[in-house]
Amino acid sequence: MSSSARRPVPVHKALPGQVFWGMGHWRTPRENMKNSGHPPLISCIVPVFNGARYIKQALESIWEQTYQPLEIIVVDDGSTDDTKHIVQAIDRPVRYVSQNRMGPAAARNRGIAMSQGEFLAFLDSDDLWHSGKLSKQFAKFSSSPEIEACVTFVN
Repeated sequence: MSSSARRPVPVHKALPGQVFWGMGHWRTPRENMKNSGHPPLISCIVPVFNGARYIKQALESIWEQTYQPLEIIVVDDGSTDDTKHIVQAIDRPVRYVSQNRMGPAAARNRGIAMSQGEFLAFLDSDDLWHSGKLSKQFAKFSSSPEIEACVTFVN
């Protein structure tokens, strides 16, 4: 095989009701949700690059969610501004990790790998969530087991 040839990457298919959870792991959130009797943890992943101007407001919009429990993971993609200091100065639970600049997809994937939740939610560092966003989405997931993903759009 020449040095320019690439090996095929194995593709894994989900079984019905499973979701891909990064790093080759599959989880079945609805099964765990039914068995535990507690609302599942939602992992809120916030990729950021030079987001000092808005990161605090973005995180506040997560803390204002009516849905609980949540975990917040901020993945700093090589910021050169005060993002790190702003996030670390916040007196609320946030998992912060920094990496060399690899782009927003790599930052999201790193957040997925760190997450412990049954569900994932992504918030860009310069965006805000309405306080009922996660509650509404979770209610839809709970009432409609055929739904595998949910996105929102605000005009």
